[in-house]
Amino acid sequence: MWKRFVNSTFVRNSAVLMSGNILGQAISLLFHLLLCRIYSPDDFGAFAVFMSYAGFMTIIATGGYHYAILLPDDDRTLGNVMKLCACCVATTTILSLLLVLPAEIFLLSGYYDKGTADMFWLLPVYVASYGVWKIMEYWHVRQSNYRLLSAYQLSQNLASSVIKSALWQMKSGIGLALGSVLGQITATVLCAAKNKKPLQILLSPYKSYALRKAARRYASFPRFSLARDGINYIASNSVYLVLAPFFGTYELGLFMMAATLSLRPLVLVNNAIGHNIMQSIADKLKTGQAILPAIKKYLATSTAVMLPSFTVLFFIVKPLCVLLLGQEWEMSGTYLQYMLPWLCALAIFSPMANIPDLLQKQKNDMFFEITSIIIRIAMLAIGIAAGSFNVAITAYCAGALTVTTLRGLWYVKIAAYYDKKRLAIDSNKTKEKQWTI
Repeated sequence: MWKRFVNSTFVRNSAVLMSGNILGQAISLLFHLLLCRIYSPDDFGAFAVFMSYAGFMTIIATGGYHYAILLPDDDRTLGNVMKLCACCVATTTILSLLLVLPAEIFLLSGYYDKGTADMFWLLPVYVASYGVWKIMEYWHVRQSNYRLLSAYQLSQNLASSVIKSALWQMKSGIGLALGSVLGQITATVLCAAKNKKPLQILLSPYKSYALRKAARRYASFPRFSLARDGINYIASNSVYLVLAPFFGTYELGLFMMAATLSLRPLVLVNNAIGHNIMQSIADKLKTGQAILPAIKKYLATSTAVMLPSFTVLFFIVKPLCVLLLGQEWEMSGTYLQYMLPWLCALAIFSPMANIPDLLQKQKNDMFFEITSIIIRIAMLAIGIAAGSFNVAITAYCAGALTVTTLRGLWYVKIAAYYDKKRLAIDSNKTKEKQWTI
C-alpha cells in the first residue's frame, strides 16, 4: 500500500513541484541571513506595506479568469480564456500606472513613511509580469508540466534573493522592492523562453466576440472567485495595512520576517500540492467519479504529518531565529510561535482551496472570505485598543485559525454533497435504463 502511494502520479507530481519549492526556499533563507543584516526592520516594514498594495493589484490582474484555464475541453476555448486573462492584465497594469502619481495620497500620507511611496513606480511593472506568469502557470498546470513550474519557483527565489543582496548599498526598502520585481521578471522570461506555446497563444489574433463569449461562459469566476481572492488578500495583509498607522514600520518589519520565513514557503508548498489536487479533482469531475475518498485520504496523510511537525517547531523556532538572524530579530521568533497553530491549519486545508471553484460553489465560499476579514480586523482592533502590537498579533492569529479550520471542514462537506448528488443521478439513470429494457 505504501509503495503504491509513493509511486502514485499525485505524489510524484507533488514531489517535483515541492523540490523546486524546498530548494528555492532554502536559497531564500540563506540569503535572509544576509538581508536581515543589510536591511533594518524598518526597511522590511516599509517594503511589507508596498507589497500589500502590489499584491492586491496582482490578485485582480487576470480578473479571476485564470482559474477557468483548467476547464475548457477544446483548444479554441482555452485560447480565448487565456486571451481574456491577458486583456484583464493589460487593464490592471494601466490602472496601477494611474496609481503611481498620487501614491502618497493612496498611502494616507502622514501615516506611512515616504520610503513606501518611493517604491510605487515599480507597481505597473510588477503587475504586468506577475499577471503574464499567472496565465502561463495555469496553462502549465493544465498540461501537467510540473518540472517547468518547479524551475520557475527555483529561479524566482534565486533571482530575487541575489538582486536584493546586490542592491545592499541602497540600504532601504527600495532595494527589497527592486529585488522582488526583477526576480519576478527574470523567472517569467526564463520560463517563457523554455516553453513558448503559452505566449504564442497570447500573441495570436484576438476576436472580440469570442472573448465576450468566454467572459459570459465563465462569469462566475470574476463575480465570485475574484471577489473572494481580493477579500482574502485584504484579510491576510490587514496586519500591515491596519497596524502601520498605530505601531509604525519597525514592529511590522519584525512580523514580516516571521511571515516571510513561514508563510512564503508554506504557500509555495501548498500551491504545489494544491495544483495536483486541483488537476486530480478536475479529472474526476470530467469522468463522473467520486471525489470525497481522495480528499479524505489526503486529509488523513496531511494531518498525520503536520500536527507532530508543527508541535516540534513551537519549541525550537524562537532560538532558531536568534541563531540565524541575530538578536535584533528575536521578536520574529515570538511572532512565529503565535502563528504556528494557524500555520498548521493552513498546511492541512489550504491545498483544497480550489474545491469551491471546481464545484462552482464560489458564491458560498464568499461567506468565509467576508467572515474572515471581519474577524481579523476585529482582532486587530482589540490590539489597537489595548495599545499592544503583541495582543493584536495574538488575537489576529486566533481569529485566522478559527476561520481556516471551519473553512476546511466545509470543503469536505461540499465534496460529500457532490458525491451524494452524483450517486443519486447515477442511480436514476440506472433505473431509467432498466425500465427501458
